[in-house]
Amino acid sequence: MPANTEAVTGCSGNDNVTLATALRNATAVDLGTGQSTVTLLAGAANTGTVGNVSTLIGGSGDDTISLGTAANNASIDLA
Repeated sequence: MPANTEAVTGCSGNDNVTLATALRNATAVDLGTGQSTVTLLAGAANTGTVGNVSTLIGGSGDDTISLGTAANNASIDLA
């Protein structure tokens, strides 16, 4: 994630986002409605807020994620 990215916003369709750099505290990911997936950078300490995702996949680093919206029928794996 580039250092100056403040938000990643999806739309009403199915969005799939795979991060190539660590999620930073100043960055929020909100993928809107639909069946959306966020895959965090493996091996990094990802920190940030994620909302409106159906699947959240972490890596082997110490991830600290806040949910920006309620997780209903969501799959969250930060292992």
